[in-house]
Amino acid sequence: MAGFGDQPMGIKQIKIKVGAVVKELPAGITLKFKEKVISARGRGGDRLVALASVPDGVEWEMGSLGVPLEAYAMMTGLTVDTTGTTPNQIKTLSSSDSNRYPYFDIYGKSLGVGADDIHVHIINAKLTEGMDAPYEDGKFTNSGFKGEALDWELVQNETAATLPADA
Repeated sequence: MAGFGDQPMGIKQIKIKVGAVVKELPAGITLKFKEKVISARGRGGDRLVALASVPDGVEWEMGSLGVPLEAYAMMTGLTVDTTGTTPNQIKTLSSSDSNRYPYFDIYGKSLGVGADDIHVHIINAKLTEGMDAPYEDGKFTNSGFKGEALDWELVQNETAATLPADA
């Protein structure tokens, strides 16, 4: 039998954090990351004599049902403008070529096969591509985001836990 946290299933929750501000994606669908590695080969005497490999950050992707304007604004350094009052509110997010994308953290939670869970923390992330949000006939729009990050951590909990309050 596997140890706790060894067999995560699905993605239960995804949160974005910039500074002290935290925003949960309304319906997270995907969170994945791939470690990047720099490798070198040392040759001499007509053969391979040394190998070196060191970590070099991560590439990440995440997806969400719908278009989470506030979360995307946090990832891009933009601001959502809200006008009107209920039931006639209007939210607008406009592009800008003068803003700079900020660092942010990504937190994800996946449930285990028992009472366990696993938390994924992608640290100092930045977008490297703009949001991908296809609008198609007869389908909900799923937004996609891609980027790179400086670090990551995985936390396995024997008993499922909530994501940290500040995440």
